[in-house]
Amino acid sequence: MSQHAVRKYAETLEVVSITLAKNAGQDVIEVLSKLYAKHEKSEGKTWGFDIDSESNDIQGIVPLQIYDSLTAKAWALQQMPLSPSFVLTACKLTC
Repeated sequence: MSQHAVRKYAETLEVVSITLAKNAGQDVIEVLSKLYAKHEKSEGKTWGFDIDSESNDIQGIVPLQIYDSLTAKAWALQQMPLSPSFVLTACKLTC
């Protein structure tokens, strides 16, 4: 049961990559498969999808000096489980 919860939590994190790929007009399946392939390698922690590219390029973020705030990510991940309860509460109030 706990593995199921972890898997579903990981799937929700994929939404960010899927949304970026869709909004950039790229093939979502191809982008996700390239990201998975890069992240499985030992040096795969710092790869990302290039939304400015015409192709489905996966690039290293360190050479491009793209850095993300760990604090912002930690806060977002901490608040994410609360989101469904807010939506359900709002639905109860308006429905």
